[in-house]
Amino acid sequence: MLDYLAVVKDMRNSGYGSVMLSKIQEYFKSHSSVSNIIIEAESISSSKNEEEKEIRKRRISFYEKNGLKRQKFTANVFGTEFTILVLDIQDNSECGGALNEENSQIGLKEAYKNIYKAILTKQIYESNIFII
Repeated sequence: MLDYLAVVKDMRNSGYGSVMLSKIQEYFKSHSSVSNIIIEAESISSSKNEEEKEIRKRRISFYEKNGLKRQKFTANVFGTEFTILVLDIQDNSECGGALNEENSQIGLKEAYKNIYKAILTKQIYESNIFII
């Protein structure tokens, strides 16, 4: 899971974020068996005002322009609502088909849950992590 990706304010809109995502994808493609990287982006629907809403829209749009796929499930983590996006690392195109897309969603959802289950106690997980 990639928790935070940030570019210094004065350097934004210069392609650095896209380069970072590309380098991350390139590194994991050649150095591991990682097939996906999960990214949490604060949801647009839970924005407190129009300014925050626009920032979140731009952030999610950036990720999607860089090849991340928005997932059908969302999460509420310690009171913050997240849109879940995934960066494919390994080529899974040979699997193809709607059934495999559904299985992929289930697998990604379970992988997402397991990340938090691995780092939190059962009580903290069950009280603070809600995957929808």
